[in-house]
Amino acid sequence: MDQSATERRRRRFLNVALTTHEGKTVRFYDDLVKDKTVMLNFFYTNCVNEAICPLSTANLVRVQKLLASRMGRDVFMYSITLDPAHGWGRAGSSSRATWPTSRRCGGTSAT
Repeated sequence: MDQSATERRRRRFLNVALTTHEGKTVRFYDDLVKDKTVMLNFFYTNCVNEAICPLSTANLVRVQKLLASRMGRDVFMYSITLDPAHGWGRAGSSSRATWPTSRRCGGTSAT
């Protein structure tokens, strides 16, 4: 039985609930990935290596600038924290001010 490309993609991606940096619940596949070209960045908001985090952030900002006219139209950039206890919008988190922000670039965390 031959599956359509859509069915194969749907089976490869989990549809877990995530919480955006604005507190909104979204589904990984249905809301963020389905029928889109996406770039995913997985990160820790509590950076242990102070040399790596600023470089990673600078690279993300550079990519966002290079794709500026395409961001939010045919390319979507999502940063997903691997440590939601210290994620965006949490008390004591300073990462929100240092990561690129845009209506076309979203931050999420697992719930």
